[in-house]
Amino acid sequence: MVLDEGVLSRPIGGPDVMRKQLERLLETTRAPHITVQICPLGANPGLSGGIVIAKAPNGTRSTVYLETAAEPLVTSHAEVVEVVTMKLDAIRADALPQRVSVEFIRKMVGKWT
Repeated sequence: MVLDEGVLSRPIGGPDVMRKQLERLLETTRAPHITVQICPLGANPGLSGGIVIAKAPNGTRSTVYLETAAEPLVTSHAEVVEVVTMKLDAIRADALPQRVSVEFIRKMVGKWT
């Protein structure tokens, strides 16, 4: 999972809710199959909305889910999947490594305490 840095400081629900959400996020990072990275503030291809790529168990087909201002888009169209995958790879490449991201989230918990 890649999260934009802005979501860690956007006050939704007040300080107690934010602190608890970030603490829960930290708990998830302990699972060996979950990676959480923070994308620093600034322009990136993910600013237009959320991106999810689902792959079939046999790996033969992928489907993308894109959040847009108008309405969500779900498609398995190969060219769209390829472009979205490249954009998500670029976002991940610019994101902080997991260890640095976890430390950043810990600091943000302190902000909300």
